[in-house]
Order: sequence, then C-alpha cells, then structure tokens
Amino acid sequence: MGDNVYAVPLPDGSTAAVFVRGVWRDYARQHGAAKLAYQVGFQGADKNDNPIDMTYIVDAKGGKVLDRWSNIETGKPG
Repeated sequence: MGDNVYAVPLPDGSTAAVFVRGVWRDYARQHGAAKLAYQVGFQGADKNDNPIDMTYIVDAKGGKVLDRWSNIETGKPG
C-alpha cells in the first residue's frame, strides 16, 4: 500500500487499511535480531458486529506483520 499505510489481517479473515504515524519500537523475536517496527492499535467491529481490539507489530521497512494479538479477554462465568 502507500507510505505508512498497511493492510493488516483481522481475526475474521478480512483485512483493513491502517495508517501508521510516528509510533515505533525496537522489536525482536525471542531468537531474532532487533528490527525497527511500528506498534499499531486497531479497534472496531467485525462483520457480525463483534468488537475487535488488536495490536500489531509491523516491520517499519517492509510492512510485514511481525506479530499480532487480541487485547480482548474472555472467560467462562463461575
């Protein structure tokens, strides 16, 4: 996509275009080299109106999603 705009995968299998501005982190996998990366937050709803609150770590040079996780926690009652 364009400068600082990345297509990020959503949990329902679709993608969303996300504009990233000057937030970055040095990011390293457990056994990988440090990389300059953006930490991107995405909040919204899927096609069934379920809430989405995702964090993505995006490679600052290539735009590849290095890691992602949901910030929504669920649990069983009782």
